[in-house]
Amino acid sequence: MEGEVEADAGVVNDTGKTNYASEPPSGPNHTPSAIHSPVDIDYTALGPKQGKLVKLLDDRGAFEGLIDNYTGVDVKVMELAGVFHDERDKIIDFLLTDCEQSNFRRKTLQEHHKKEGVIHRLVYWQHYGSGNKFVEFLLDVKVVSPDKSTNIMELAPLDEDDLSDEAAEMLVEMLGSKKTKTVKRGVIKGKLSFTDFEFGQTAVTMVGTLKAEERVTELKPEVDVRTFKSFKSVRSTRSSVEGSPGRTKKGDVKAAYAAVKGIMEEVRKKFRQPGVIDERRKRYFVEEAMPRAPSLAIEEEAMLESVGSLENELHTKGKRVKGTLKEGIDKFLWKEEDNVWAAFGVTVDKSAKGVLAEEFLFDTFASSEKHFKNNGNLPRVIRKDVDGTRSMHYHIGVKVPAATNRLFENWFVWKEVKLDNGQTAYMLGFVPLGEYYGASFTNLSKDGFVIGVTRGIYFFNEIAPNVCRVTRIQTVDLKFSGIHKTVMDNAIDYLAKNALVEANRLQKKFRRNGKEVDAEVRGALVERMREGSELEEDQKKVFGELEELFGEEEEGGKTKILKKTSWKKLKKLATLKGPMGFNKIFGGEDEEGWRPLKSPHEGVKMEIKNKQQEKGKKTLGFGRAECVADCSAEEAAAWFFEYCSRERMALSREEGNPARLEIKKWGKERTNEKLFAIIKKLPYPLHKREFVMRYVLQKGGQDDTMSVAIVPAKEQVDYGENLGKLVRATTSGILTAKNIDYHNGVLQCKLTLTQYMDTGGHIPVKVVDRTIPRVLSTIAVLRDSFKRDEEVDKAALASLANIIKNKPQDYSEEEKLAIRKGKEFYEKCKEDENFDDLKSPDERVMMKLVHVDGASSGTGVASTVVDASVEECAAYEFYLDSRENRKILKERGI
Repeated sequence: MEGEVEADAGVVNDTGKTNYASEPPSGPNHTPSAIHSPVDIDYTALGPKQGKLVKLLDDRGAFEGLIDNYTGVDVKVMELAGVFHDERDKIIDFLLTDCEQSNFRRKTLQEHHKKEGVIHRLVYWQHYGSGNKFVEFLLDVKVVSPDKSTNIMELAPLDEDDLSDEAAEMLVEMLGSKKTKTVKRGVIKGKLSFTDFEFGQTAVTMVGTLKAEERVTELKPEVDVRTFKSFKSVRSTRSSVEGSPGRTKKGDVKAAYAAVKGIMEEVRKKFRQPGVIDERRKRYFVEEAMPRAPSLAIEEEAMLESVGSLENELHTKGKRVKGTLKEGIDKFLWKEEDNVWAAFGVTVDKSAKGVLAEEFLFDTFASSEKHFKNNGNLPRVIRKDVDGTRSMHYHIGVKVPAATNRLFENWFVWKEVKLDNGQTAYMLGFVPLGEYYGASFTNLSKDGFVIGVTRGIYFFNEIAPNVCRVTRIQTVDLKFSGIHKTVMDNAIDYLAKNALVEANRLQKKFRRNGKEVDAEVRGALVERMREGSELEEDQKKVFGELEELFGEEEEGGKTKILKKTSWKKLKKLATLKGPMGFNKIFGGEDEEGWRPLKSPHEGVKMEIKNKQQEKGKKTLGFGRAECVADCSAEEAAAWFFEYCSRERMALSREEGNPARLEIKKWGKERTNEKLFAIIKKLPYPLHKREFVMRYVLQKGGQDDTMSVAIVPAKEQVDYGENLGKLVRATTSGILTAKNIDYHNGVLQCKLTLTQYMDTGGHIPVKVVDRTIPRVLSTIAVLRDSFKRDEEVDKAALASLANIIKNKPQDYSEEEKLAIRKGKEFYEKCKEDENFDDLKSPDERVMMKLVHVDGASSGTGVASTVVDASVEECAAYEFYLDSRENRKILKERGI
């Protein structure tokens, strides 16, 4: 039918399954286009019909499938067009390359002498449909180039009598291999044009006429195929649509036309790579379009300012969606009269610019496929760069369950902003198109739709160069009137949940290795630390109070918690520690001193101090841990500060903790401060404990020191569901990381974590003692994350080998005697002929058992060749305290 458009719906956009064409030979007058950018199409170089079809392709945008504007019944007047996802010379090469298998089979029967810029061949094509049936085409093909951006393949029909003997022989061989004696043939007279299209694609159009013939082929086996023309051993009886209509089978033309379209589809699928084209489009937007974007119009600035206030709606009214805590995504949903609000916050492993392109560019194959899947053939129209601005207009029909379909028309615009904390972010706002200052879509029908209204905003906050935080807040009014409330609620719920699924899609699509992402986030944070961030007054107060709380001095054999602290400040510190206040710290028995605590981690020193208000009552625990980490102080502090990193979230899930999340302070973010909440699972019959904490990062007065403070926060947390009885617990602490000298070429820092914990309720001292090591174990996890054992050992061995080789050594008399005895023993073992050969587990090592001086006891001797100097070998044997040796001994329980 005229105007029919065929869409390739339901095809998964999977770039991993893309077929790529091989490198083509040099085409006629082909000049490669800039494949990663838009192109200017010269419509005057195309014929009127081809130009019209290419314009239709350009207008419809990123949409798969063929445009089919044929007319006629017995003789088809063809107007086919499609966008193929590769350069034109590769597509032409594919069409002209022989292929004996597949649905589209091709054979070159004769190639004429090449002229400059022209390819001229006689070809035989077959297109196979169902049931091993095929339609054949015998064609004279000529490829020419009217300009540097277009090739035209001229197609003319051939008869067997037009073939040379050699070409005829090949045709006979092909037909002789077929069991079918009756063959449908398509007779084409027309042109296939190939025009450079945006982002390395090709606009392919087919115009011309098509007739159908049924050919009865009889081959006489006794006749040599080389005498094809003389003896007429192949006899073709035509029944074309122009003559003998009684002998033409009904449907022949339809079958021939289906074969032509089938060939176009086979070629399109061969070069199909929608994901690659989409990525080119986004890359161009980020690298070329954004830097050259026009300044925002006054109306665009006003629009973004109007939707920017929606952030406050989320902060004050947002309700977390039940069951989303373990997704790693913050999802919120709430209603106000007929309006539904949906919002999400998700960390995406992609640059802020990259995700802006992902959400702003609707003219992609992935977006059109998603629309077709969800909304079928409902309209979808995009107008970009409206009136030379950044604005985009979007007209889209949306299916709504059990209700009339809705039509949304919206105005989109984006901008780059600098946040108060100095970081870069991007905003993308959208409002109803009626708020735009000009007219748009006035020529598009709205019949059969109810006009819906939606507005919202995205924030893309840069965390690291290739990591960002995406927040979207959106409200939708479906304009229900006189409809049953249940139907309305179902429709609203359907639309809202579809909106929130976008967060999962972004997270999944760009998900990368968690350790690599954590390292990138820490690296960006370290860079910001080095730039410096002044503490605000409330933050200075936090560090001041903690330093006083955990400061100590020795007095009478006992350790004091506080030093040089006035009575007035003591009362303030007591208030800092929660409702029990003064008595928690000062009441009850005399203060006990720090005592050693068995550490579950080698190399981590732990101490504990308990404070009990009264015997049998609540016991408070103070813990302290120290160790050395193979990283800089900045890296250690960044690791500790990122409480909800991928690594630490995974560990929390392994521990079975019901919740762990970062609390966003909308519009009040600070580079050096974060809020977190965690629900800790305790042994039965103890209730779960809820901790809400404020982390503050400080760069010390000297470049080699970093500190992270932990204090309780008062925020009430929405977990989205009932997690049972929760007891609010509190904790305060401070991590100090101080750079120390390079250890064997590896930068290291000393870590000290001092932490106080009030678990709330009444917990026995034994439970507190078991809990403190687990709390302090964070410092061991931190150390292990940066462990560079192999590098440290290698550097230590190199240093020791250098000392052995180049530095003179002084030995005591005892040492000299020991060395002399050792040498004498070695010589005896080496020269003694009284030995037994031992079977070595390694063929490169020789072993024997020697009885020195006839002793009944044996001495084992092993010898081999080592790819190292004698100094390196000596250092290896002497360096018994290597990390590798300690690990081996620990595994053996020694």
